[in-house]
Amino acid sequence: MQETAAGQGHHGKDTATRHMVYMDLLPTRVTRVEGALRRSVRHQPRQLVKVHTAPARPFWFYLLIGMTCTLLLWMVLSTAAGWFSTWMDDLHYGRPRTFQTDARVGHNEQGGQPSHFIAINLHRHIEVIEFAGGDPAQARIFMGPELYHASDELVPVELKFSDLNNDGKPDMVVLYQGQHLVYINDGKSFRLSTQAEQDGIEQALQRLGW
Repeated sequence: MQETAAGQGHHGKDTATRHMVYMDLLPTRVTRVEGALRRSVRHQPRQLVKVHTAPARPFWFYLLIGMTCTLLLWMVLSTAAGWFSTWMDDLHYGRPRTFQTDARVGHNEQGGQPSHFIAINLHRHIEVIEFAGGDPAQARIFMGPELYHASDELVPVELKFSDLNNDGKPDMVVLYQGQHLVYINDGKSFRLSTQAEQDGIEQALQRLGW
């Protein structure tokens, strides 16, 4: 940087010209390189890492898993099917299991009114009540078999009527648990079938598909 100053004095005389030179000195950074730093690297021998793999499972292991899953699925489906069957029976037969129907069997039906029947599974005791001609005063109770398992309290009971011994009078068949109990109509009431009548009754039931 240069600066020039010129001027006159108080007496009109020229003054000397001064030249001032200013120089900006910037600091200089000096970096000394003393040499490259070398590090000695020790080469270690390579080590082999052994990878452990699971051994192949035998065939019977997968077979056992499949059988277990199949068994669990069967148990779940069986439980669901049993629950659904019980629920449907509750809708149709209620609790205790009750079945009602009307049938013309020739008992006190002179007025043209059919007899009314009620079959009930009451605490594992099967009972059938007949209102002859629909008259409660002519009610009769027929004691059926007794069931023994605790779950048998929910077994439904049904009644069907057909002439099984070819005497012209409809007989009463009590159906429960895939079994049947036959009462023969004697014209005034019902009685259990005898051993001698069993063969003919079984043939008649097979023809009816009961």
